[in-house]
Amino acid sequence: LASGATCLDVGTGSGILAIAAVKLGARTVVGCDIDPIAVEIAARNGSQNGCGAKVRWFLGDAEKTRPFQPGCLVANLTVELIEEEFRKLEQRVKRGAFMILSGLLNRQASRVERLRRQSSLRLRRRLTKGEWTCLVYVRP
Repeated sequence: LASGATCLDVGTGSGILAIAAVKLGARTVVGCDIDPIAVEIAARNGSQNGCGAKVRWFLGDAEKTRPFQPGCLVANLTVELIEEEFRKLEQRVKRGAFMILSGLLNRQASRVERLRRQSSLRLRRRLTKGEWTCLVYVRP
């Protein structure tokens, strides 16, 4: 993540990815989740980590964060949620921006790759650690 970047954390949960984006130098960070308890916890975690004023938290899906156009969209979701929301997430990725999808078991990555091949996103990197895969896409 480049210093001064913008980041959208979809399904923020505890807020760890949004907090990490701030710590890595992101200028603007937005986190969203459909679970009100998760948003409350994320906001608390953000404050406890000195990021309270640097992250905007939204209750709702990624659509609730419009018109924000991130340079990097991160989503640590189940494969089923990624499949369900892929088109919506992809539409949020502007030219030159990244979409990073994690929370995938190695055997599930091909399901997401099938969807990606039907889009204009390009696979930039595939990272694996043990049984987990992270897919990094870029919009050319």
